[in-house]
Amino acid sequence: MISAPSLGMIIGAGLVALVGTGAGWTARGLVVEHIEIPRVIEQQVEICTKTTEAVAAKATRDEQLRQFQIGERATQTSIEQSKAAADDAQAERDLLEMEIEHYAQRVREGDGGTVRKVVCSLDADDLDLLGLRVD
Repeated sequence: MISAPSLGMIIGAGLVALVGTGAGWTARGLVVEHIEIPRVIEQQVEICTKTTEAVAAKATRDEQLRQFQIGERATQTSIEQSKAAADDAQAERDLLEMEIEHYAQRVREGDGGTVRKVVCSLDADDLDLLGLRVD
């Protein structure tokens, strides 16, 4: 059989092992709760912050690009409308000049090549518009 002192030593060693294991688990729990978990939480918060900032920056960039494209289209439309208006005005001036020239040609042909004085129904504003007003 086992002697009493040996049995006491075995029981003592078992108790020390149990107490040591409990103390180890307690220490590990304290380390996990007070050091590792807060560090993991801080890392996750940092990752979330960086992700949120990246998404916000992309959304801002996309919105600025959208607004720039809208402005570009509006500018292009304005330029096209301005060119069309200028072309229309030039066509009207050309037509008036042709009509005036055609009228002058008819007058010259009807009067043997000399332009006679004709009563004109145009008033001073009309002549100013045509650039023909003589002071």
